[in-house]
Amino acid sequence: MSMKGHIAAAQEEVHALVLNVMAVSQSSSGVLHHLKALGAPQLLRIKPSIVLLKMFKKKHKVKPASALRNSECRKFRAEVTQIFNLEQPTVEPVADGEAPLSIGAELVPEGLHTSKFTTSTGDVNGVVYLDPATGDPLWLSIGKNTKQLLIPTVYTLWKRRFLVSLSTPGPAIERIQDGADLMIPGVISITSNDSSSLPPLPVDSLVAITKHGSSVPLAVGQLLLPLEELVKALGSEEETKGKAVRVLHYFKDHLWDSGSKQDPPASVPGIPQASPETTERDASAAAAETAEDAAPTDADLASKLEGELTLDEPPKEEVADLSPEDVDQNLRLALLQTIAHTLPQHTEPLPCLASTFLTLYLQPSRPFGSPSLDLKKSSFKNLTKFIKSVEKDGLVKAKEVKGVLTIMSVEPTHPEVLAHKPIRTVGEAEAKEKQKAERRKAEDAKPVVLDVKELWKPSGTVVALFDDGFQVNSGGLYTSTEVSSLLNTYVKDKNLAHPTEKPFVVTDDLLKNVLRKRGEDPVEFIRRDDLVQRIREAMQPWHSIGDGHPARKGALKPVNVAIKIRGGHKAVTIITGFEEYRIPASFLTDELKRICASSTTSGLIQGQAKGGQAEEVLVQGKHLAAVRDLLIAQGIPKRLIQEEDKTGGKKKR
Repeated sequence: MSMKGHIAAAQEEVHALVLNVMAVSQSSSGVLHHLKALGAPQLLRIKPSIVLLKMFKKKHKVKPASALRNSECRKFRAEVTQIFNLEQPTVEPVADGEAPLSIGAELVPEGLHTSKFTTSTGDVNGVVYLDPATGDPLWLSIGKNTKQLLIPTVYTLWKRRFLVSLSTPGPAIERIQDGADLMIPGVISITSNDSSSLPPLPVDSLVAITKHGSSVPLAVGQLLLPLEELVKALGSEEETKGKAVRVLHYFKDHLWDSGSKQDPPASVPGIPQASPETTERDASAAAAETAEDAAPTDADLASKLEGELTLDEPPKEEVADLSPEDVDQNLRLALLQTIAHTLPQHTEPLPCLASTFLTLYLQPSRPFGSPSLDLKKSSFKNLTKFIKSVEKDGLVKAKEVKGVLTIMSVEPTHPEVLAHKPIRTVGEAEAKEKQKAERRKAEDAKPVVLDVKELWKPSGTVVALFDDGFQVNSGGLYTSTEVSSLLNTYVKDKNLAHPTEKPFVVTDDLLKNVLRKRGEDPVEFIRRDDLVQRIREAMQPWHSIGDGHPARKGALKPVNVAIKIRGGHKAVTIITGFEEYRIPASFLTDELKRICASSTTSGLIQGQAKGGQAEEVLVQGKHLAAVRDLLIAQGIPKRLIQEEDKTGGKKKR
């Protein structure tokens, strides 16, 4: 390794050490002194930060959402406006009679909802801010106070371009969506959206990533080197390796999936009155850059990027035009590979037409990285001459009838076949890629286990108990466990436990006010469990279903599972009321068909009002237990599954 490589490796190790140590102990002056002794003073300027690595590559956990108060929303909007320098008064000219809308109001709308989230690994906790109309995640907040990091999502970046953008070719975008970071050789251009020149962004600054030729952000991440150094690296004649951006969130990750799943827009407007400037490679060389059509294309950069992207996929090879001798050699290798290894894996492969033999066996068996077998570029010029040539060599037996050539058999004991060593083929590489795609598809198709929660909101006489007694936000939503915990703390602090009967609570004025019913005497003491129940009954029921979805007013309705006799004598299990839990009827029919080994169907509920869209799923036979287990596995609590056998003890004939 060169001296430059050793220095780069050492800096990367020190950088990682700084981040890890600061995450554990941000006040350890001894460690900082030791790092200075290592010769890395420039790294010490990095603010302590959480190591955020592909937070949403896997499904994250989200708690029920609640609405921000108007004052809190305005405070958050002001914070966003200050951090991202969004001081412009309006987003666009407005129609007569309409109030102007600020950039901040567009990016932080009124009625914003918030929800706490935890990544799949449990390493990162934060708050996600949701659009009240669509449920789209708009912002992420990680950390607190001066160490807080605000991250706009792609849904927000699709409203306005306000981050410095790094463009990269299409193949690099695909690798980012597979979990890779953006490499330095993958950066084609850098665009500033709010000034005539690029700002001096330090390490860990947020930047957007776009596909080359488009201004639409497809990912957001943090710089792994100062922007000035990145510009110099792009303008250098020497190829610079390494990572440019640590990708935090991208189009089609699980955070995007938790929203409305909209596709990127055709274009994104910038900040009004801004003068974005695109810097190609180096700011000093921008004037010398050619027009857009002279910029490198995706195909030109694909092979260069493949060597830099840290993935398990094999690099694709550049292939030049082959001579007739090279095409002949590939044909021969493909034939030997077919006879020795491909055909034995197929049952009854021969006889088959020569054209089918070429398409089905020879083309996939050609060496990996070689172009498609083009007989016109070989010395044989056509398939018939090639087949007759190898037939003379004893490798195949062919038969021609009325101009149609058929491969009858091959000779696996031919000396050339026995001496052939297996090669890596195009077919094998394509099969592996197909398997990976199928695994990803199967993983994405797995039903999400719902996080079903029953919630309660203080109302009426309970508001005073929460405000003055529990001293918590009376506008919040609480689970039964949280209500019970708040009550226990209150009873302990006020010394309200019954002196002799521990399960009972002596009521004070606040509790008596909640428990008071018209025409009844005040309750002097009550069993603790009954008190929790009475408090919940006086509260307003709410519920939440699934991660990232705002809570809804009202109590949860149960899923109904009933066994009935239909068709005069056949017992069927009927499931209704599952739509509220966002479980597709197709999922239930497919799973129950597999689990119960019975016929399953779905359709609109018989006898419902005209225009009703409620569905029912029918399973032949009695399958209460199987249906119950499946619903519970999807996150529906057992208490919300209502079962009934209406067969009256009749047996299925």
